[in-house]
Amino acid sequence: MTTGRAPELLVLAPMPYEMNGQAVLHRGVAIFYAELLPMLASLGCRVRVLSEARPQDRSGGGLTAPGELPGVGVAWGAYDYQPGANPPVGAERRRFEREVGRVLDRAVREQRPDVVLFGREPLAVAGAAACRKHALPSALICHGVALGEFADGRYGPAQSSDLLDCLTRMDLIFAIADHIAEQLRSMTGVPVETIRNVVDSGQFQPRDRDGALAARLGIGEGQPVVGHASNLRPVKRPQDLVDAAAKTLRDRSDVVFLIIGDGPHRAAVEADAVRRGLGRNFRFVGEIPHAAMPDHFNLCDVVLLTSEREGMPLSALETQACARVLLASDLPATREIVRDGETGALFPVRDIDAISHRLGELLADQPLRQRIGRCAREVRERDTPADWASAYASALLGLIGQKTASAVALGESPT
Repeated sequence: MTTGRAPELLVLAPMPYEMNGQAVLHRGVAIFYAELLPMLASLGCRVRVLSEARPQDRSGGGLTAPGELPGVGVAWGAYDYQPGANPPVGAERRRFEREVGRVLDRAVREQRPDVVLFGREPLAVAGAAACRKHALPSALICHGVALGEFADGRYGPAQSSDLLDCLTRMDLIFAIADHIAEQLRSMTGVPVETIRNVVDSGQFQPRDRDGALAARLGIGEGQPVVGHASNLRPVKRPQDLVDAAAKTLRDRSDVVFLIIGDGPHRAAVEADAVRRGLGRNFRFVGEIPHAAMPDHFNLCDVVLLTSEREGMPLSALETQACARVLLASDLPATREIVRDGETGALFPVRDIDAISHRLGELLADQPLRQRIGRCAREVRERDTPADWASAYASALLGLIGQKTASAVALGESPT
């Protein structure tokens, strides 16, 4: 990096977008980058993003940006989205690597970056060869999806080999939670830095229920609401929502289950709720813009997270920032943010009886919910987005400086 020049970051990551006016990827990892990258730009970095999109959206012609991303240049839909839970292998893997390699080559020709930052493991697997070809430093932010699949034995031999090879070739890996960092350190000799996810407690804060929104969703005044927000993939165990609701509604027939998000299991879960006579108690709102999430969380008395695996879920942090009670599966990720009975409540994974029991306790005890909500809110206020972004900027600048110093010592051009 030349002294006095703003560091150039080339980022390959998902970003939220709209397709014919409908929100797409307005959740999780995509929201993470929509929040982080403008903050890195505000700290003096030049940020370019090569973003992914679903194949049908890339060819559909209706893909548009969701709003302003100050200081960030985005090439929207530069390559196909590939799921971390089932990355491509064989010919499809080689095709994706060529696709990512082409867009990386073009971006490097336009302006050589100081570092390439990969936002998900499949992108790092596909782009690592291009980084080696151009002698570019590379970093990966690891959210845990691929690591979880690997640890659970769901990756085949080729996928496992690709992942391990990719991880060991990174110059720096960021982990969004301590349990992810521990796993990475056991697998690689690469430097790993933990920067835990945070939430904007100014955007996500407790407020009264939005009466108009509640009315549109058919939620009566004072009616108890249990929320859930996810992409409704199998790892989120969405079927547990219906099973737990069936038990809960035997004692509290007025409870509404508000399901936010879309995904492969939505249709099955929605159909099962109707088949079991629970349809009138469920509200499926689909994927919504992230800006609408605070109002939806503030409709809820409890937000239920039924996952069997998580990295560091933003929806959980956002729930706590809104001073709502998070009722979550007892996982390494949730144990990092929940003190059971103090800043949330936990239950054993897959235990429907425990979910229903704890829901009943929480819905029946408003003072308990208020106490837990206040404590959770206090914790979330301690970590600020500004400090979070500064930690990433500092680590990336350190990597750039280290690589520049090494190149100079070897008599090579740092650019």
